[in-house]
Amino acid sequence: MELRYINSRGVELNLTQWPYMYNSGDVYDFVWSYDMTTGVSNQITEFYKGPLEKPIKIAITADTREDFVNAVNHLTETIDVDVINRVPGKLFVGEQYLKCYIRGIKKAKFNAGIDFTFCELNVVVENPNWITETTKSFTSAGGSAGTGLDYPHDYPRDYSPKVLSDSVVNDNYSPVDFRMVIYGPAVNPEVTIGNNTYKVFTELVAGEYLVIDSQEHIVAQFDNLGGSTTKYNSRDKTCEIYEQIPSGVIPVLWSGGFGFDLTTYAKRSEPKWIL
Repeated sequence: MELRYINSRGVELNLTQWPYMYNSGDVYDFVWSYDMTTGVSNQITEFYKGPLEKPIKIAITADTREDFVNAVNHLTETIDVDVINRVPGKLFVGEQYLKCYIRGIKKAKFNAGIDFTFCELNVVVENPNWITETTKSFTSAGGSAGTGLDYPHDYPRDYSPKVLSDSVVNDNYSPVDFRMVIYGPAVNPEVTIGNNTYKVFTELVAGEYLVIDSQEHIVAQFDNLGGSTTKYNSRDKTCEIYEQIPSGVIPVLWSGGFGFDLTTYAKRSEPKWIL
Protein backbone atom coordinates (compact mmCIF):
# COMPACT_ATOMS: atom_id res chain seq x y z
CA MET A 1 0.00 0.00 0.00
CA GLU A 2 1.29 3.45 -0.93
CA LEU A 3 0.24 6.12 1.56
CA ARG A 4 0.78 9.79 0.69
CA TYR A 5 -0.21 13.09 2.30
CA ILE A 6 -0.49 16.19 0.12
CA ASN A 7 -1.07 19.43 1.96
CA SER A 8 -3.25 22.35 0.85
CA ARG A 9 -0.28 23.94 -0.94
CA GLY A 10 0.51 20.82 -2.96
CA VAL A 11 3.53 19.69 -0.91
CA GLU A 12 3.69 15.88 -0.77
CA LEU A 13 4.83 13.48 1.93
CA ASN A 14 5.15 9.87 0.82
CA LEU A 15 4.67 8.00 4.10
CA THR A 16 5.74 4.69 2.56
CA GLN A 17 9.00 5.92 1.06
CA TRP A 18 12.36 6.65 2.63
CA PRO A 19 12.96 8.49 4.96
CA TYR A 20 9.34 7.90 6.09
CA MET A 21 8.19 4.34 6.65
CA TYR A 22 4.53 3.49 7.33
CA ASN A 23 4.22 1.18 10.33
CA SER A 24 0.53 0.80 11.19
CA GLY A 25 -2.80 2.62 11.36
CA ASP A 26 -6.56 2.22 10.98
CA VAL A 27 -6.67 3.51 7.41
CA TYR A 28 -9.23 0.86 6.39
CA ASP A 29 -11.39 1.02 9.52
CA PHE A 30 -14.73 2.85 9.57
CA VAL A 31 -17.93 3.14 11.57
CA TRP A 32 -21.33 4.75 11.04
CA SER A 33 -22.93 6.72 13.88
CA TYR A 34 -26.68 6.52 14.42
CA ASP A 35 -29.67 8.10 16.12
CA MET A 36 -32.51 6.06 17.53
CA THR A 37 -35.78 6.34 19.37
CA THR A 38 -36.22 4.63 22.71
CA GLY A 39 -39.31 3.39 24.45
CA VAL A 40 -41.53 0.39 23.93
CA SER A 41 -39.77 -0.29 20.63
CA ASN A 42 -36.22 0.83 19.97
CA GLN A 43 -35.67 1.89 16.37
CA ILE A 44 -32.73 3.38 14.49
CA THR A 45 -33.90 6.54 12.74
CA GLU A 46 -30.73 7.66 10.97
CA PHE A 47 -27.20 6.58 10.12
CA TYR A 48 -24.54 9.23 9.55
CA LYS A 49 -20.79 9.78 9.59
CA GLY A 50 -19.42 12.24 12.09
CA PRO A 51 -15.93 13.69 12.58
CA LEU A 52 -13.33 11.22 13.81
CA GLU A 53 -9.64 10.74 14.51
CA LYS A 54 -7.35 8.13 12.98
CA PRO A 55 -3.89 7.30 14.36
CA ILE A 56 -1.18 6.49 11.82
CA LYS A 57 2.25 5.31 12.95
CA ILE A 58 5.37 5.87 10.90
CA ALA A 59 9.11 5.65 11.46
CA ILE A 60 11.62 8.26 10.35
CA THR A 61 15.24 7.42 9.71
CA ALA A 62 18.05 8.58 7.43
CA ASP A 63 21.65 7.87 6.48
CA THR A 64 22.96 11.14 7.86
CA ARG A 65 22.10 13.46 10.72
CA GLU A 66 21.39 16.27 8.27
CA ASP A 67 18.91 14.17 6.27
CA PHE A 68 17.18 13.05 9.46
CA VAL A 69 16.79 16.59 10.78
CA ASN A 70 15.49 17.79 7.41
CA ALA A 71 12.95 14.94 7.26
CA VAL A 72 11.59 15.68 10.75
CA ASN A 73 11.34 19.41 10.04
CA HIS A 74 9.73 18.83 6.64
CA LEU A 75 7.03 16.64 8.22
CA THR A 76 6.09 19.30 10.79
CA GLU A 77 6.15 22.20 8.33
CA THR A 78 4.03 20.31 5.78
CA ILE A 79 1.21 19.39 8.15
CA ASP A 80 1.20 22.61 10.21
CA VAL A 81 0.35 24.75 7.17
CA ASP A 82 -3.08 23.13 6.88
CA VAL A 83 -3.93 23.44 10.57
CA ILE A 84 -2.83 27.08 10.77
CA ASN A 85 -4.83 28.05 7.66
CA ARG A 86 -7.74 25.69 8.42
CA VAL A 87 -7.59 24.21 4.93
CA PRO A 88 -7.48 20.38 4.88
CA GLY A 89 -4.89 18.34 3.08
CA LYS A 90 -5.49 14.96 1.43
CA LEU A 91 -4.37 11.52 2.58
CA PHE A 92 -4.03 9.25 -0.46
CA VAL A 93 -4.19 5.48 -0.80
CA GLY A 94 -3.39 5.05 -4.48
CA GLU A 95 -5.63 7.58 -6.24
CA GLN A 96 -8.29 7.60 -3.49
CA TYR A 97 -8.10 10.39 -0.93
CA LEU A 98 -9.45 11.44 2.43
CA LYS A 99 -9.69 15.15 3.24
CA CYS A 100 -8.12 15.63 6.65
CA TYR A 101 -5.80 17.47 9.00
CA ILE A 102 -2.82 16.04 10.89
CA ARG A 103 -3.12 17.96 14.15
CA GLY A 104 -0.38 16.34 16.18
CA ILE A 105 2.68 14.12 16.30
CA LYS A 106 3.64 11.92 19.25
CA LYS A 107 7.22 10.67 19.13
CA ALA A 108 8.55 7.46 20.67
CA LYS A 109 11.99 5.81 20.93
CA PHE A 110 13.61 9.13 20.21
CA ASN A 111 16.93 10.10 21.76
CA ALA A 112 19.09 13.06 20.87
CA GLY A 113 21.94 11.95 18.68
CA ILE A 114 20.14 8.90 17.27
CA ASP A 115 18.80 9.36 13.74
CA PHE A 116 15.63 7.33 14.23
CA THR A 117 12.19 7.87 15.75
CA PHE A 118 8.66 6.47 15.68
CA CYS A 119 5.89 9.02 15.14
CA GLU A 120 2.18 8.62 15.76
CA LEU A 121 0.28 11.05 13.54
CA ASN A 122 -3.10 12.24 14.83
CA VAL A 123 -5.31 12.49 11.72
CA VAL A 124 -8.56 14.47 12.16
CA VAL A 125 -11.34 13.97 9.60
CA GLU A 126 -14.42 16.17 9.25
CA ASN A 127 -16.18 14.03 6.62
CA PRO A 128 -14.83 10.45 6.70
CA ASN A 129 -15.28 9.51 3.05
CA TRP A 130 -12.59 8.20 0.73
CA ILE A 131 -13.02 9.95 -2.61
CA THR A 132 -12.13 8.91 -6.14
CA GLU A 133 -12.23 11.70 -8.73
CA THR A 134 -13.00 10.95 -12.38
CA THR A 135 -13.09 13.66 -15.06
CA LYS A 136 -14.55 13.38 -18.54
CA SER A 137 -14.60 16.08 -21.24
CA PHE A 138 -17.64 16.50 -23.50
CA THR A 139 -17.25 18.23 -26.85
CA SER A 140 -19.29 18.49 -30.03
CA ALA A 141 -16.87 16.01 -31.62
CA GLY A 142 -17.35 13.50 -28.82
CA GLY A 143 -21.11 13.04 -29.01
CA SER A 144 -23.54 11.50 -31.46
CA ALA A 145 -26.90 12.74 -32.75
CA GLY A 146 -29.63 12.31 -30.20
CA THR A 147 -32.14 10.34 -32.27
CA GLY A 148 -32.95 6.67 -31.83
CA LEU A 149 -31.38 6.59 -28.35
CA ASP A 150 -31.72 3.16 -26.73
CA TYR A 151 -30.86 3.24 -23.03
CA PRO A 152 -31.71 0.50 -20.52
CA HIS A 153 -34.08 2.87 -18.71
CA ASP A 154 -36.88 5.13 -19.92
CA TYR A 155 -36.26 8.87 -19.66
CA PRO A 156 -39.18 11.32 -19.75
CA ARG A 157 -37.93 13.60 -22.54
CA ASP A 158 -37.99 13.62 -26.33
CA TYR A 159 -34.74 14.79 -27.90
CA SER A 160 -34.38 16.56 -31.23
CA PRO A 161 -31.68 15.65 -33.80
CA LYS A 162 -29.74 18.74 -32.69
CA VAL A 163 -29.08 17.18 -29.31
CA LEU A 164 -25.79 15.29 -28.88
CA SER A 165 -25.57 12.22 -26.69
CA ASP A 166 -22.85 10.59 -24.66
CA SER A 167 -22.74 8.92 -21.26
CA VAL A 168 -21.09 9.05 -17.88
CA VAL A 169 -20.26 5.88 -15.94
CA ASN A 170 -20.81 5.81 -12.19
CA ASP A 171 -19.59 2.41 -11.04
CA ASN A 172 -19.94 3.35 -7.38
CA TYR A 173 -22.64 1.68 -5.28
CA SER A 174 -24.24 5.04 -4.44
CA PRO A 175 -24.99 8.35 -6.23
CA VAL A 176 -22.02 10.70 -6.62
CA ASP A 177 -21.45 14.42 -6.31
CA PHE A 178 -20.07 16.28 -9.31
CA ARG A 179 -18.43 19.44 -10.55
CA MET A 180 -19.48 20.62 -14.02
CA VAL A 181 -17.46 23.30 -15.84
CA ILE A 182 -19.18 24.73 -18.93
CA TYR A 183 -17.02 26.76 -21.31
CA GLY A 184 -18.17 29.76 -23.33
CA PRO A 185 -19.36 30.90 -25.68
CA ALA A 186 -22.80 29.62 -24.69
CA VAL A 187 -26.29 31.02 -24.12
CA ASN A 188 -28.48 29.49 -21.42
CA PRO A 189 -26.37 26.30 -21.29
CA GLU A 190 -28.32 23.13 -20.56
CA VAL A 191 -27.07 19.61 -19.84
CA THR A 192 -29.32 16.63 -19.13
CA ILE A 193 -27.87 13.72 -17.14
CA GLY A 194 -30.28 10.84 -16.72
CA ASN A 195 -33.60 12.21 -15.49
CA ASN A 196 -32.33 15.60 -14.41
CA THR A 197 -31.49 18.78 -16.35
CA TYR A 198 -28.88 21.29 -15.22
CA LYS A 199 -29.63 24.66 -16.82
CA VAL A 200 -28.62 28.23 -16.04
CA PHE A 201 -30.06 31.29 -17.73
CA THR A 202 -26.91 33.26 -18.53
CA GLU A 203 -24.59 34.14 -21.40
CA LEU A 204 -20.95 33.07 -21.51
CA VAL A 205 -18.55 34.76 -23.92
CA ALA A 206 -15.35 33.11 -25.12
CA GLY A 207 -12.96 32.65 -22.22
CA GLU A 208 -15.69 32.62 -19.58
CA TYR A 209 -16.94 29.50 -17.83
CA LEU A 210 -19.74 28.39 -15.55
CA VAL A 211 -19.28 26.07 -12.55
CA ILE A 212 -22.01 23.90 -11.03
CA ASP A 213 -20.71 22.04 -7.98
CA SER A 214 -23.11 19.78 -6.08
CA GLN A 215 -20.61 19.09 -3.30
CA GLU A 216 -19.82 22.72 -2.47
CA HIS A 217 -23.29 24.01 -3.52
CA ILE A 218 -21.84 26.47 -6.01
CA VAL A 219 -23.37 27.91 -9.19
CA ALA A 220 -20.98 30.62 -10.36
CA GLN A 221 -19.80 32.30 -13.55
CA PHE A 222 -16.12 33.22 -13.97
CA ASP A 223 -14.93 35.97 -16.31
CA ASN A 224 -11.69 36.38 -18.24
CA LEU A 225 -10.04 38.19 -15.33
CA GLY A 226 -10.86 35.51 -12.77
CA GLY A 227 -13.75 37.38 -11.18
CA SER A 228 -16.85 35.38 -10.24
CA THR A 229 -20.58 36.06 -10.02
CA THR A 230 -23.07 33.78 -8.32
CA LYS A 231 -25.71 32.42 -10.70
CA TYR A 232 -27.70 30.34 -8.26
CA ASN A 233 -30.81 32.50 -8.68
CA SER A 234 -30.46 32.18 -12.48
CA ARG A 235 -30.80 28.40 -12.42
CA ASP A 236 -33.75 26.60 -13.98
CA LYS A 237 -35.89 26.22 -10.87
CA THR A 238 -37.97 23.41 -12.39
CA CYS A 239 -34.96 21.07 -11.98
CA GLU A 240 -32.59 20.17 -9.16
CA ILE A 241 -29.31 21.98 -9.83
CA TYR A 242 -27.41 19.90 -7.23
CA GLU A 243 -28.94 16.51 -8.06
CA GLN A 244 -26.34 13.77 -7.62
CA ILE A 245 -25.55 11.40 -10.50
CA PRO A 246 -27.03 7.90 -9.97
CA SER A 247 -25.20 4.60 -10.30
CA GLY A 248 -24.84 2.97 -13.70
CA VAL A 249 -24.20 4.06 -17.27
CA ILE A 250 -26.12 7.33 -17.41
CA PRO A 251 -26.99 9.16 -20.64
CA VAL A 252 -25.72 12.72 -21.07
CA LEU A 253 -27.38 15.03 -23.58
CA TRP A 254 -26.64 18.63 -24.59
CA SER A 255 -26.90 20.90 -27.61
CA GLY A 256 -23.30 20.46 -28.75
CA GLY A 257 -22.93 24.21 -29.02
CA PHE A 258 -20.48 24.29 -26.11
CA GLY A 259 -18.04 21.99 -24.35
CA PHE A 260 -17.90 21.05 -20.71
CA ASP A 261 -15.95 18.95 -18.22
CA LEU A 262 -17.66 16.71 -15.69
CA THR A 263 -15.80 15.57 -12.58
CA THR A 264 -17.48 13.00 -10.35
CA TYR A 265 -16.61 12.25 -6.72
CA ALA A 266 -17.24 8.63 -5.76
CA LYS A 267 -17.28 8.23 -1.97
CA ARG A 268 -16.61 5.08 0.04
CA SER A 269 -16.33 4.30 3.74
CA GLU A 270 -12.91 2.72 3.13
CA PRO A 271 -10.46 2.79 0.23
CA LYS A 272 -11.42 0.33 -2.47
CA TRP A 273 -9.27 -2.79 -2.35
CA ILE A 274 -7.39 -3.35 -5.59
CA LEU A 275 -5.59 -6.48 -6.78
